[in-house]
Amino acid sequence: PFIPEEKKIIRKQPIKPSGVAVLSARVKPDIKNEQTLKIIPNSDNGCFTVSGNTGMLKDEEVNIEISDLHGMIVFQKTVTAANGVLNEDISLSKKISNDMYLLKVHSASFNKALHIAVFR
Repeated sequence: PFIPEEKKIIRKQPIKPSGVAVLSARVKPDIKNEQTLKIIPNSDNGCFTVSGNTGMLKDEEVNIEISDLHGMIVFQKTVTAANGVLNEDISLSKKISNDMYLLKVHSASFNKALHIAVFR
């Protein structure tokens, strides 16, 4: 995976007798690498909770977007995942019809999509 330069710590070691310099890199520990996303409950009346982990150990701006199966966006919100933890209550408008929808959650380090069902 790509690691930005500001996240790396480079340590030079002495040149070996072979004449080859050895560089070692260690990544700063702000990445958990455990990315999760769940919706509770999934079959619902338009009210549910989106929870999960972006995999980061810092606050991160996360975009939540819900679209119908034709690609029309019916809900959009930007929230902050504190220390990478996402826990957001969503309440869809009563104007949204019973159907299947695509929930997309994305940030700089996280990109997931799940299907949700709305039955009122």
